[in-house]
Amino acid sequence: MPTSTGLTWLTWLLFCLATRALQPPLYDASVGGGQAGHYPTLPSFITSKIRAPRVNFATWTPECDDGLYYFITPRGWKVKDPGPMILDAAGTLIWTQHFANNYGGQAYDLKVQAYRDEAVLTFWLGDDTVRGHGQGHYYILNSSYDVVHKVAAANGLFADLHDFVITPEGTGLITSYSKTAADVRPFGRKFSDLWNQAAWDGVVQEIDLQTGTVLFEWRASDHVDMKSTYHKLSHGMSAAGTRAEPFDWYHINSVQKDEHGNFLVSARNVHAISYINGKTGKVMWTLGGKTNDFQDHSEGRALQFAWQHDARFVSVGAFGQSYTPPRSTAGRSTRLMTIFDNAAMDYDHTFGMPYSRVLLLEVGWPDDKAQDDAHVPNHFGTFAHQEVTSQLALSEIDSKKVQTINGTNPAYTVRLLREYVHPLRIRSGTQGSAQLFQAHSQEDATILAGYGINAVMTQYSSNGSVRCDAHFGSVSSWNNGDVQSYRAFKFPWVGRPRHAPAAVWRAGKLHVSWNGATEVKTWVLQASENGVDGWKTIKQEPKKGFETVTELKDLGADAASRFFRFVARDSRDQTCDYGVSVVMERGYLSLFAGLHLHTISDNAGVRYEYILLLVLSIALAFRYRRCFRCRTSRQAAVVSGCERRE
Repeated sequence: MPTSTGLTWLTWLLFCLATRALQPPLYDASVGGGQAGHYPTLPSFITSKIRAPRVNFATWTPECDDGLYYFITPRGWKVKDPGPMILDAAGTLIWTQHFANNYGGQAYDLKVQAYRDEAVLTFWLGDDTVRGHGQGHYYILNSSYDVVHKVAAANGLFADLHDFVITPEGTGLITSYSKTAADVRPFGRKFSDLWNQAAWDGVVQEIDLQTGTVLFEWRASDHVDMKSTYHKLSHGMSAAGTRAEPFDWYHINSVQKDEHGNFLVSARNVHAISYINGKTGKVMWTLGGKTNDFQDHSEGRALQFAWQHDARFVSVGAFGQSYTPPRSTAGRSTRLMTIFDNAAMDYDHTFGMPYSRVLLLEVGWPDDKAQDDAHVPNHFGTFAHQEVTSQLALSEIDSKKVQTINGTNPAYTVRLLREYVHPLRIRSGTQGSAQLFQAHSQEDATILAGYGINAVMTQYSSNGSVRCDAHFGSVSSWNNGDVQSYRAFKFPWVGRPRHAPAAVWRAGKLHVSWNGATEVKTWVLQASENGVDGWKTIKQEPKKGFETVTELKDLGADAASRFFRFVARDSRDQTCDYGVSVVMERGYLSLFAGLHLHTISDNAGVRYEYILLLVLSIALAFRYRRCFRCRTSRQAAVVSGCERRE
C-alpha cells in the first residue's frame, strides 16, 4: 500500500504531541436509523457552501485518536456535490472539493502517496457510468490542493477508477478496461451474432509519469482463460455481451508491484489473485478461483473468498508483536496478504460467507516453478491471534467449490491467520478496501476496512477487536447506492492551502473556516479602525470543528470596532502561511441602533448596508408618493366643496 513521505510522518507526530485528544459525540441511534436522512449532514456553514457529513461513531476507543486522517470519496444518490474528502480521526471535516464534470463529479480512490519526494493526494475523476468501471484520469494534488499532474492511460485506453499506484521508482500503475471481440455464447448469450459480441479485457499498465510512455502492459485475455470466470450474462451488470455492453468476465480492481518487479493483480469476477512476472507477463501463480494453485491449510476458509477487492502484500514485520514468520528456506517465499472479501456480487450471494470480511493470509510458494516437483519443506509462521475454528461452517456450495479448486502441489500453501468481521455482519455487494497501517512502531498494525457501497469504515486491532466504527450514512442507506465510498484510508497529512481563510460576520457572530488547513490550532481575532493597519489582538479562540464561531457580545468594548479579521496560528503559536483571513467590515449603519450588519472584503461579499439603504429609499419613495396623492386628493375635495356651495 502506498505511503506518504517520512517528513509527513514526522510532522504528523509533532502535531499529535501538541494537540489535545479528540472525542466525537456519542452514537446517535436516530441518525443511524435514518431520521436525519440517508446522508446526514451538519447544519450549514456560514463561511462556505460545503456540507459536512455527520459522522456517527458506533464504537470509539482512545486508540482512534491516532492523529491520522480519514480519506474517503462520498458519492451516491443522496450526496450533493460529491468529491474527495478528508476527515480527522473524530470525523470532523478537514477538506473537500467538488470537481464538476459531465458525470456528476464523483471521485474515487482518494489516498496519500509519494510523488517527487513529496506527499500528495491522488484520486480518479471521469465517466463512471460505464457500468462497473470508469474512463477518466487520475489527479495528483500537492499539499496546497493544487492539481500538479493529470495522469492518463496510454495506447488509446482510459484510466480506470479502480487503482492508481505510484511506485517507489516514480512510475505509475494503472488499471484499464479494453473492449475486445469475443464469443460470449458459452456464458449465456442466446444469439449467434458473433459480429456484435464483445468482452471487457482487464489491463495493467506501468507508465512513466513524466512522459506517459508505457513501460509494461499486461492483458488478462493473453494469459487467463475466459472460462475461469464466475460471472454470467444473467448477472445483469455489463452482461449483455455486445459491443454496446461487453461481457465483464475478469474485472480487475487492484494492482501492486513488489520489490522483485512482479505484479499482484486482483480480479473480482474470477475470484482470484494472480502473481504476474514483471518481465514476461506470465502468470506465476494464482490464489483462488478455478485456476488456483494453493493448498488450503485452514479447512477451506482461506480459499472461500469471492468477488473480492484490494489484494495486497503486506510487510511481515507489520505484526511484530504477534506474528513470527517461518524460518528462511532456500527456494521458498512466504508473504502476508490482505484481501477485502465481499462475498457478494450486488445481490448475488451464491458464494462466500453471509458477510464481508478482511482476510489476513499467509501465502507460501517455491521461487522457481521448475522446482515444483522437488520437495520444498513447508514451514508455517505463528500468529498469536490465529483463529482455530471458523465463526460459520462453509456452505455446501462453498465446500464443493473449495474441494474442486484446492491445489494439489504441497509446495503452494495458504493459511487464514485472521478474519476481521464487522459486529453487524455487513455484506457489501460492491466495492471495499483493506488497509494496514501502524500508528506506533511498538504495536501491531491496525486494519482499516472500508465497506464500499455501505457508508462504513471500521478500524480493527490485530486480534480482531473493533477500535473505531464510523458511519457516514444511515443504516437505511446501506446497499442501495444512496451513500457510498469506493475505498476508505487513513494517512498522516499536512494541508497548507494558499488561499486566505474565509470569514463572515453575521447576526452578531464572527465565523471563520479554512478549507484544507490541518495545522491551525488557534484563531486569533484582531480589530482595526481603518482595516489597513493598527490591528490589535482582542481574542484567541481554539479551532473548533470546520467552522469556528466567536460571539460579538463576548468582545466587550472591542465590539465597537469597525474592522475585524482572523489570523491562523499553529501549535507553536506561529502564524500559518496565507493564514490571515479576509477583512470583515461592520458598515456604517451598524453604528446605529445596535445593528450587526457587515461587509466582506472578498468578491463573494454582500454589502448589506447598501441593500438596506435601497430598501429604505424605496420605502420612502412610496411613502412620499402616497402622501402626495393624499394631499392632492384633499385639495381636490376642497375645491369640489367650494364649487358645490357656489
